Amino acid sequence: MISNRVIILKVITVIGVVLLLLSAFLLWASYSKPLYTVEENILGYTTRSSFVYMAELHPNILYPEKTITSEDGKIFQKLVKSMNVTYSFSSDMPRNSSYRGEYVISALLVEGRYESPLWTYELPFSDSGIFSMEDGGVRTTFPVNLSEINQVFSKIEGETGVKEPTRSIAFIAKIKLEGDVDGNPITEAIIHKSSLKLGKILEVNNPKEEKQWIVKKNRQYVENLVNLMGIQIGVGSLRKVGLGGLAVSLVMLAFSGFNLMVRKTTVENTLDNINTKYRSWIVKSSGQKEKGTEILVNSFEDLIKVAEDIGKPIIHINGSTDYKVIDGNVVYMFRAGYSKNKSA
Repeated sequence: MISNRVIILKVITVIGVVLLLLSAFLLWASYSKPLYTVEENILGYTTRSSFVYMAELHPNILYPEKTITSEDGKIFQKLVKSMNVTYSFSSDMPRNSSYRGEYVISALLVEGRYESPLWTYELPFSDSGIFSMEDGGVRTTFPVNLSEINQVFSKIEGETGVKEPTRSIAFIAKIKLEGDVDGNPITEAIIHKSSLKLGKILEVNNPKEEKQWIVKKNRQYVENLVNLMGIQIGVGSLRKVGLGGLAVSLVMLAFSGFNLMVRKTTVENTLDNINTKYRSWIVKSSGQKEKGTEILVNSFEDLIKVAEDIGKPIIHINGSTDYKVIDGNVVYMFRAGYSKNKSA
């Protein structure tokens, strides 16, 4: 018969093992994902700028329409009767925003490649104005007199004595933008350059520009979740539970293991002492099941008294902690390590 203390210690051991395995699983599940996911919220806006070149054509077979834009097809200079350029600027700022600004458009004649020109000449031309969010931005149209422009090129080439095969006119739009984006003040300087190469075919370069502006970035740390049997649990909470369970299970196992080890050592010492000191009283047995009423005595000395009174030997079953004196249907027994025994 196992003592209640041993049963409790074994139950604690089993619970500790189960809790250890469960905690290990929770820790594995929680550390399989990072603790947080970083979500970046960007507050910003987009500006769009464009130059659209529109030519009124002489009557021709190729283009029966009276006008053509740089977006519709190739513009042959010989077919051009007159030309206009429309410049547009707009912004899609978020709600709770406003802006206002100024624009200035200038024209520059360039001989040679635009990146490394032979010379440049700024025309006495300027288009400027102010705008606001309520206006929807900027939209302005101005004429381009190709005949006068070619005359200026020819005059400068005649004066310098140098002629380059590449001629172009560049339009430069400068925008000064001020405003408020969701409570954040902004001040931006935007420059858009577009050129028109003057040859037999008028070639447009950089007609459109779009730019993203970042006002501020907000980083938000969101705790990741783990799905356990349909229940969403935060990674941080799961780690705390797993670490707490691990700590408790280790304490339980240490407590039960230590006590079982100490008890085993104590019982073994008791058995050695009894078998050495009272060797003459003990009869070794391979063990059998005795039928009868069991009476536990408090000490091995009490069991000796019983053996002397009834004239029976003390029987010790090999590998057992029980010492018995059998008197008919009554079995007097001393159990080493039993909590009610004085020798335990």
